Amino acid sequence: MGINGVPLIADMEKLLIGTDVSINEKVLPIRLNLDVYYVKHASLWWDIKLIMWTVIAILYTALGKYPQWMHNKLVGYSKTV
Repeated sequence: MGINGVPLIADMEKLLIGTDVSINEKVLPIRLNLDVYYVKHASLWWDIKLIMWTVIAILYTALGKYPQWMHNKLVGYSKTV
């Protein structure tokens, strides 16, 4: 997927906070579903959107915040596969 991919923006490890579930049980299926979603919906617009979300995620991180709205949207995409 190149330098960045949809699962990397979503920061799925946040789903594991306060649980005893391993990454392989909860995060990996969501990441794989997001990769499948990306392949099924590949387009120039989706790539532009992905670049914009990457920049936004970097800005949120630089400000010490977490883009929960982006996380929720990406987890939602993973459920449509």
